[in-house]
Amino acid sequence: MNHSHDRDERAARIALTEAAAPQSLCFPPETSAAELVATMADLAGSGAQRSKLFTRVLAYDGYRALDEGWTAGARYIIPTDAEWPQALTDLGRHAPLGLWVQGEAHLANATKKAVAMAGTMAASDYGKHTATHLSQGLAHFGYSVIAAASAPGSSIGAAALRGCAAGDGIPIGILAGGITGRATPPVQRMRDSTLANGGLLVSRHGPGTPTSLAKSAQCTNLMVALSQAVTLVEGHSLKWEVVARAAERFGRPLLAVPGPITSHLSEMPNELISRGRARAVTSATNIAARAATRP
Repeated sequence: MNHSHDRDERAARIALTEAAAPQSLCFPPETSAAELVATMADLAGSGAQRSKLFTRVLAYDGYRALDEGWTAGARYIIPTDAEWPQALTDLGRHAPLGLWVQGEAHLANATKKAVAMAGTMAASDYGKHTATHLSQGLAHFGYSVIAAASAPGSSIGAAALRGCAAGDGIPIGILAGGITGRATPPVQRMRDSTLANGGLLVSRHGPGTPTSLAKSAQCTNLMVALSQAVTLVEGHSLKWEVVARAAERFGRPLLAVPGPITSHLSEMPNELISRGRARAVTSATNIAARAATRP
C-alpha cells in the first residue's frame, strides 16, 4: 500500500536517517519528523549551530527515495503503521525512525515468533549444515529466522535463510546497506531467493545507500531486537562479542552451538558457553524452548 496520506512524514524520516545521525538530535519517537525538518528549513542559513547538518538534511530528497523504493517493490514503514514491530521500542533512542521492507509478508506478524541466527561469513561445512538444519526445524515450529543478508552463500546467515525457507517458514534478511543497490551475484541470488520463498528483506536505509561499519552495528542491533532469542553458530573474532552484548543488552536469550575444539570457528560459541553467558543448544527444540521463555 502507498502511504500517500503521510508522505511528508516518511520523506522527512528518510532524510534524517540518511543525512544525519538521528540520535544526535535527541529525536523522541512521538516527534513529527516533518515538523522538525520544517524547523530546520527556517533555521538553515541563519548561522545557528548545526546549520551544516540542517543543510545536509534539507538537500536529501526523501520523496525521490520513497518513489525509487516503491518502484523497486519496497515500502517504508514508520512506528505509527500496523506493520511496525513493537519490539523495536527496546532499542530506545537508537530505534530506527523507519524501516524499508521488501516482500509480501507482514513484518510485525512475522517477528512475533522469530529467532536470530548469527555467525561467520566463511562458515565451515559443519556450520552451514547446522544453520540450515536448525533453521528448518525452527520453521516447522512456526518460527521465522532472522539473519544477515549481506554476506555470500558461504555464510551462516545465508544458510539460515535457506533452511528457514526449506521448512516453509518466513526467512527475514537484514541488510546493512540500502534496501536495493549493488550486490555481488551470489548475494543478490540469496536475496532474490529469500523474496521468492515468501521472505522479507529489511533495512534502515533506502535504495543505493552503501554499507559501513556503523551500519553493520545497527544491523546487528536490529536483528537482535526483532527476535525472541539469538543463536550464534560459528564465529572466532571479537565481532561476535558485539552480537552477544546486544542480546544481553536487549534481554534476549543468548544461545550458542557447541563446536569441535579443533575448529577456530567454534572459539566464540564455546567460549560463551564455558563462561555461562550463552546456553548450549543442539536442536531446534532447544532453541524454541528458550525463545518461548521471552514474553
